[in-house]
Amino acid sequence: MPDQPWHGKMTGGGAAKGLSVLVVDDSRLYRDGLAAIVGREPDVADVRCAEDGPSVDAALARGAPDVVLLNLATLESRALMARLRRAAPSARVIGIGVGDSEEEMIACVEAGISGFLLRHEPFSQLMRLVRRVVVGESFCSPRVTAALMQRLAHLAAERQRVPVLTEREDQILGLLEYGLSNQQIADRLGIELRTVKNHVHHILRKLGVSRRGEAVAVFRAARTGSVPSQPVYAQDDQRPVAAPS
Repeated sequence: MPDQPWHGKMTGGGAAKGLSVLVVDDSRLYRDGLAAIVGREPDVADVRCAEDGPSVDAALARGAPDVVLLNLATLESRALMARLRRAAPSARVIGIGVGDSEEEMIACVEAGISGFLLRHEPFSQLMRLVRRVVVGESFCSPRVTAALMQRLAHLAAERQRVPVLTEREDQILGLLEYGLSNQQIADRLGIELRTVKNHVHHILRKLGVSRRGEAVAVFRAARTGSVPSQPVYAQDDQRPVAAPS
C-alpha cells in the first residue's frame, strides 16, 4: 500500500503545516523540474531551490526546511551537505542519484544523510522517503540494510580489537605520537622516569607489540579502521622495549 500524504506539523493555532522542501542541484533543468513535481504533492506547502553555497544560505535565511533533496552529482555536494548540517541541523537530508555500490551507500550514511534515492528508483520512492524521514523513520532496501549491518559488525569487531588503556596510558600514548622520549614524557608530566617506563611497558603489552612506534601505529589504525603505516620511531625506540626492571 502506498504511503499516505504527510499530515503536517501543528502550528500554534492548531492548523496543520505542510512540508517545506529545499531542492539542491546545480543543474537548473533538473532542479526546476524536481521542484515543480514535488510542489504538486498535497502535503508539500513550500519548495525552495538552491544550486551552491550562497544560494543555500539564502534559502535557509527563510528558516530551516523539513527536508533537503540534494543531488550528489552537484559540484562539491559533500561540502554542501556539511554546510546544510551546520546551518540547519534539524533538516533531514536525502541524497539523490546515489550509485549502486555498497561503499557509496555506506559513505552517505556515515556523512549523516537520512535517506538516499538510487539512480534507478522512481519519484514515488522519493516521496516515500520524504514522508518517512520527516517523522524520524528510515527506509532501506534489503540489500542496503544487509550492507549497513555488515558495516556495523565490522566496526564492532574493530572496537573489540582496540585494547582499553587507562587515562594515564592514553595520555602517554598521545605523547609517544609526537616522538617524545621517556625522559621528555617524564619531564612533561612531572612524574618519575621509571613510572613512564612502567606505563610504556603496559601499553606495549596491551597492544601486543614490542616497539613504541608500532604501538602508536597500531592504536591509530585501530581507531580509524585504516591499515597501519610504517611507524616513525621515537628517539629512544631503536630496539624492542623489555619489561622495566
